[in-house]
Amino acid sequence: MSFRLKRLLGALRPTKKKVIIAVAVVAVAAVGLTVWSRTRAAKPASSPAVNENATRTVVLQKSALNESVTVTGTVQSGDTANVTTQLTYPVKEILVQVGDKVNEGDVIATLDSADLEKEIAKKQKSANTDATTAQTNYDNAASSFATAQTNYANANAALESARSAFLPVYNSVTAAQSVYDQALAAWQNAGIGVNNATAAHGSASAAVAAAQSQLDAANASGDAAAIATAQQALDAANASLSAAQSQLDAANADQAAKQQALTAAETELNSQKQRVNYTALEQAYTQADTACTQAKNTYDQAKLSLDNAKNQLENSTSADTLEDLQEKLEDCTIRATASGTVTAIGATVGSMANQLTIATIQDTDALKVAVTIDEDDIKKVSVGQQAIIKSDATGDAQIAGTVSQLSLTASSTQSSSGFGAEITVDDADSGLLVGLSAKAEIILSQAGEVYSVPYDAVEQDEDGNDVIYVKDGDDWKAVAVTKGLETDYYVEISGPDLQDGMEVRVPIGSSGGADDPFASMMGGMTMEVEPAGGGMAMAAPAGGGPGGGGGPQGG
Repeated sequence: MSFRLKRLLGALRPTKKKVIIAVAVVAVAAVGLTVWSRTRAAKPASSPAVNENATRTVVLQKSALNESVTVTGTVQSGDTANVTTQLTYPVKEILVQVGDKVNEGDVIATLDSADLEKEIAKKQKSANTDATTAQTNYDNAASSFATAQTNYANANAALESARSAFLPVYNSVTAAQSVYDQALAAWQNAGIGVNNATAAHGSASAAVAAAQSQLDAANASGDAAAIATAQQALDAANASLSAAQSQLDAANADQAAKQQALTAAETELNSQKQRVNYTALEQAYTQADTACTQAKNTYDQAKLSLDNAKNQLENSTSADTLEDLQEKLEDCTIRATASGTVTAIGATVGSMANQLTIATIQDTDALKVAVTIDEDDIKKVSVGQQAIIKSDATGDAQIAGTVSQLSLTASSTQSSSGFGAEITVDDADSGLLVGLSAKAEIILSQAGEVYSVPYDAVEQDEDGNDVIYVKDGDDWKAVAVTKGLETDYYVEISGPDLQDGMEVRVPIGSSGGADDPFASMMGGMTMEVEPAGGGMAMAAPAGGGPGGGGGPQGG
């Protein structure tokens, strides 16, 4: 028996003037009750007559008024983990059952790894053989490297010794070497001068020969003018040849002098080198440098061989293939990937593990309600809005929730259509279980501790002002009100004359359709009948009107 029905039955008591009849929702649905009232015979001028429609009354009392959207859905886990594997081995053992609590890392099942273990043993044996060979090669390479390293160190030391002996000697002949280098450069430049003068002398000789030929031709012609011209050209050519010969003689003399200076500088340089044993020390330094270079090349090659042998040794003892097989062996123990409750087992002993979900783990301490919101309401709802969740399994408990996810793409299934949304359950000990059906009232706006009445209770007086009519003895008295927050069925009212406990008239004949909460839900009301032809009224118990989307809380 519902709380409202108990309260209703407790209020029944016969009187001389009135008979109070309890009306429950079930009774209304069963017989389709329709209540009518008649106008009283005499009414004061200030109280308008009640029209020939049924009326009811509600008791004025402050409560929270919510503008809300009511949706239904299913309780789900906020965090679901599916335990799967890619290994193609049959399931050997399942160690959990549906309903078991597990922690992340707990063993869920094991796979049959017998074939895998045989393969690992085979690979291990082969790896051991490879490791032995690799170890021998590494030892040989290490020995060669050590020898090459020693030889390189010795060669480098010998080179340093030869350099130390040769450097002072080299510095001691630097001045003589510089004189020799300068003399050599001067002699080479003098040679270039001789070559240039020889070329000029050759050109002048050719010019003389050409002028002589022209003179011979003029003499043969007997032309005195031509002979005179040709003679002048020959004289000029001979003069140029004489000048070129002088330059050539000077160039040869200069080269001879430079040659003499070069010889003297070379003699002095050789003399100094001989005094300090330069040639022998230079040869020793050159040989030491060559030996050191060869030793370094041998050292570099030995180091490369050692590195290669080391890599082969490491690969032989920790081959990737063997490591992969060992990782697979570890993965044959299937562990929980999250903490929670096992809600489904998809595997059976002997089934192939990679073809199914072995287990489903859900966090039953983090719940959500998956709902569908009608297209008429989707624009009103947004993430972050508060919600009140109820379920038959939790009785009258009002569980706090928050809209946490909202899809703006409509979807349609065989059972419902609209926009998907999720409401996170905020209460830790909600009593909800995964899979339960639940109803959620999403709070769009809220007015706390205000007076509210059904829409039809707010009427207008002769001047068009908003008023409600309250019971004043056997009459109705108009009380001016101001409307505030409006929901689907209720409206907030305020005014200086409003008081708790006022009995407010609600005409129901004009809007008693299928959407009227009174027409579809009359639980918790009382119907007053006056035998002597008086009007009939429905009185709501204290605590507000019928509950549901858009109504005051706590009704």
